[in-house]
Amino acid sequence: MLKYFSIISAIVILFYSCDENTSELNKDIPVIEAFLYTNNSLDSIRIVKILPYNTSGDTNIVIENIDVFISSENEIFTFKQSATNPEYFINSSDSLIVTEGEIYEISFVYGENDIYAKTTALSLPTNLAISDTLISIDDESTMPFFGDESDIEISWDNTNEEYFMVSAQLVDTSSLDQINEYIDEPPTSIFMSPVTLSSMTLNTRMIQYYGKYRVLLFKVNIEYVELFESYNQNISSLVDSPSNIENGKGIFTAMSTDTIYFDVVRD
Repeated sequence: MLKYFSIISAIVILFYSCDENTSELNKDIPVIEAFLYTNNSLDSIRIVKILPYNTSGDTNIVIENIDVFISSENEIFTFKQSATNPEYFINSSDSLIVTEGEIYEISFVYGENDIYAKTTALSLPTNLAISDTLISIDDESTMPFFGDESDIEISWDNTNEEYFMVSAQLVDTSSLDQINEYIDEPPTSIFMSPVTLSSMTLNTRMIQYYGKYRVLLFKVNIEYVELFESYNQNISSLVDSPSNIENGKGIFTAMSTDTIYFDVVRD
């Protein structure tokens, strides 16, 4: 499974963490976080539970004594709780390879409820392109936001008006070379909202570091779009946010990706 999707997955747990005025938080509700990437194996799923806002200390959010099943056509895969990280349920065989067009279902019993969700694996993006692979920024400029750097256009095919989103991430964050030293700890990645377009413009004034950047193009399903848009519109009512999990919260969704690179250098 792809390892660079932490920005997206972090949104899910933030949604369902706590809301002091929501009575639903007093219920013992499972929260699923599962992303299926086309042509990749699904080796782990995160399943925790909602706890009341006023629970103090290091709260135990672990769900125990369940087996989780993911099915596709005539195949059923069993995910069991990890002994080293019990928030995750793992498929030790690594035999679940997400296949384009397949419908995947997740199910398990929690308490007296049957938990269920389904999603469809997406085709891969095609013809991903970038207008410029080399951006030069004057290292003597103290305010690079106001420079004359050209924006980057990222394009792809989208004849069916599917949902896509773009993220640009600094590849090597071990030794940061910051462009504007007067900005305190700027982010190393840029993340843009889902669209049904065939291109997006990356404003290079948002770039805060020199180095190589990885542009990730994600094709996403509607269940993720609804969750993302709800997060942006109404962060004060997290538990009421949309979810495709029956008798639970969170998200079980499929995505596909492609990657392209550009470099930011001193002028």
